[in-house]
Amino acid sequence: MANKKISELTTITGLGTADADKLIVLDSSESETKAITVAELKVLLGSAPVDVSLQTEGMLAGSYTSSTNFAWDLITGKDTLSGWSGSAYTVPVGYAGWYTVEYGLRLSGATTSLHQRYVDGVFHKYIDNINNLGDHHVTDLVYLEEGEVLSYRPLTTMTVVDDATRTWMNLKRIS
Repeated sequence: MANKKISELTTITGLGTADADKLIVLDSSESETKAITVAELKVLLGSAPVDVSLQTEGMLAGSYTSSTNFAWDLITGKDTLSGWSGSAYTVPVGYAGWYTVEYGLRLSGATTSLHQRYVDGVFHKYIDNINNLGDHHVTDLVYLEEGEVLSYRPLTTMTVVDDATRTWMNLKRIS
């Protein structure tokens, strides 16, 4: 490494770093190059929310049952950490925290449907009771640990109309 410029070093992504990894810092008070660990940098950044957000442009049309996760179409480029699979979100390493989840549904031919939150495939919470057809907006707040998988399902069989303006989901890390 002594024979390489910083610009010639191999790049590592944020998700590939470990707390013990070191970053180069120019200490302006001493005009000296020093190192800081990733763990120390996290302390320096404090509790500022990290940009973890995604948006979808439409739920996939079809029939959903209590054993099938809602599936959304991701808007390209909006999932900043690539944790989204279409029907679930996996929290990347280093991104545990509180998340808000909002989604809108337009239902057709549905009966009473309680929305349920699942983490790692295990039921956690009933979210909202929808007992009529039409447009609905649901908001949820959840704390997620890194590696956990978040998904949503209906309690009963329901049919979703494919209408990108009325079926959507937004997930954002807030702390």
